[in-house]
Amino acid sequence: MAQALIVTPTYNELHNLEALVAGVFEVLPEVDILVVDDGSPDGTGELADEIAARDTRVEVMHRTGKLGLGTAYLAGFAWGLERGYEYIFEMDADLSHDPRCLPSFLEALEGGADLVIGSRNVPGGRRRRVGSVPQSPVQGRKSIQSCDPGARDSRSHEWLQSVPSNGPRIDPPR
Repeated sequence: MAQALIVTPTYNELHNLEALVAGVFEVLPEVDILVVDDGSPDGTGELADEIAARDTRVEVMHRTGKLGLGTAYLAGFAWGLERGYEYIFEMDADLSHDPRCLPSFLEALEGGADLVIGSRNVPGGRRRRVGSVPQSPVQGRKSIQSCDPGARDSRSHEWLQSVPSNGPRIDPPR
């Protein structure tokens, strides 16, 4: 199994964190999890520390204050890249992303996809292969859409390093 990291930002997710960690390890026990906590006043950061103390696959990054979901993911991606993870997944801690989809995401990446994006808007909500446009960030490689809304993962060293440290530029629709 390739070295994979799940990045999960938290803010007031005390009641969800244990279930998320258990769900991830149930389907992919070989991955690591990085909890990026933005100073949750409900004790989420402390719970994350307790989980990390009893499970070496869990790490915690504490940030001061609510700095936002996007910057939490970017900080987590940078952390994973610094440590040489081959695959980096993003999952929200509110349990809106189904960990049972992770094995199919990893399978797609190991099969050559550069980026996997979960979407409930795929007909039937199931995985299917789609061709990518040569001008896209995946540079002509195959990619897939899968069953889980919002969850994403990628080949870290080929794709994530191309994202500027202050985040991607997104132009508003015209």
